[in-house]
Amino acid sequence: MIECHSNMTHKRDSAPFRNFLTSIFLIVFLFSPSEKPPVFGQSITQQDQTILPSSDFNPCLRILSIDGGGVRGIIPAAVLERIEEETGEPVSRLFDFISGTSTGAVISLALTKPSEKDSQKAQFSAKDIVGFYERDSRILFPPPSTETEEKRFLTSTKYSPEPPLNIFRQTFGKTGLKKSLVPILVPTYNIKEKKPFFFKSWVKSTNDYPMSEVARAAVAAPGYFPPVELPAHRQTSSPKQTIVLVDGGVFANNPMRYALENSYQLGNIRKGIFLLSLGTGKTSPEHPRESPYHWEEAQWPSPLKNLLFADPPISNQESSSQITLRMEPVIPAENAAMDNAREQNLLTLRNISKQMMNQNRPAFKRILRILKTPRPAGCFREGNLPD
Repeated sequence: MIECHSNMTHKRDSAPFRNFLTSIFLIVFLFSPSEKPPVFGQSITQQDQTILPSSDFNPCLRILSIDGGGVRGIIPAAVLERIEEETGEPVSRLFDFISGTSTGAVISLALTKPSEKDSQKAQFSAKDIVGFYERDSRILFPPPSTETEEKRFLTSTKYSPEPPLNIFRQTFGKTGLKKSLVPILVPTYNIKEKKPFFFKSWVKSTNDYPMSEVARAAVAAPGYFPPVELPAHRQTSSPKQTIVLVDGGVFANNPMRYALENSYQLGNIRKGIFLLSLGTGKTSPEHPRESPYHWEEAQWPSPLKNLLFADPPISNQESSSQITLRMEPVIPAENAAMDNAREQNLLTLRNISKQMMNQNRPAFKRILRILKTPRPAGCFREGNLPD
C-alpha cells in the first residue's frame, strides 16, 4: 500500500551532479492553416530559434506525459512532488489529461485514483509516490540471490510477478480505470496480436479493467516480468478471448505523442495547450547546452494538425500557442539501471531531480505560473472524455 511517509534525510546535491544535468526542452507550437504539413519530433539543430512564451500564456488544456524507466520514475515523481507543494493543488486538478508508460503509468494511475472517503479527491499525492519508490521498489526489484536466480532460470524472467501483483492490488483495490479523476492513457503492447494496446479511461472497451491490472500490464517489461494475460475487451468479447500484454516501453517509452493525439477531444484546444513531458533520465545529452532550460520551436504531428485546423480560421483573440515542456536530466551510467533499487541509488536520482529544478529557478517558476493560472472561460473539464 502506498503510504505518505519518508524518514530518509536528503542532503542537497553538490557540484558532481551539476555535470550530469542536461537541457530541458520547451517546444512552442505556432501554426496557421496555410502552413505545410509538419513532422513531429524533428531534431533540434543549432539553427533553431530560441523562443520564450508570453508571460500571459493561459492554455485551456494542460496535459501531463510521463516516461517509463523503472525505479528512475522517482525523478518525475519528485518533480510532481515539488509542483504539488508549490501550487498547493494535486496533480489531478492541475492537469486535464495524463498519459504514462510503464513506471509512468503507475504514477499516472496512483495520482488519479479517487479517495475511498471522497471520490472527488485523489487518494495519493506525489509525495506518496516518492515514498513508494523509496520503500517498495526494493520489493519489486530484490537483490540477486540463489533463490531468485533459480526462479529466473525456470521462468525466463529476472523477477517474480507476485510482488507487483500484490502491491498493485493493495494500492488500487478494485477501483476501475473508468473511475480515474481525469482521463488517462496507458500504452502497452499486445504480443499476441503484435500491435499496441492502449488502456483509455474514457473508452468502454478498456475502462472496465481494474487499475491494478492496468498497472501490472504496464510494468511487464520483457525479461524483467512475464507478460500479463487479460480478458479481451470485457464488454464485447467472449470470456475465452484474451490479450497478452507487455510494457508499452517497447514502442512508446515517451508517450507524449499519443497524449497529444488522444487529448484533443477534451477541451477547446484553440485556446491553448500546455504539455509537460517528464523523462526518467538519460545517460548522455543529445544536444548539450549551457543552460538547463530551453524553449524551442517545433512542429505538430500531421494528423493532429489537421484536427486542430479542421474548422474555419478563428480570430487572433481566440487563437493561442501550444507549448510543450520536456524535462529530463542526464544521469550517471552507474545509476541508469531500471532495477537498481538500492537506497543510495534512489537518493542520488532524487537529488538529481531536485537539482534539475533548482538550477534555473525562474524558468521553473514560469511552469508553476502556467499551472496555477485559472483556465480561461469555455474550457471543457468535466471528468472523462465522452465515449
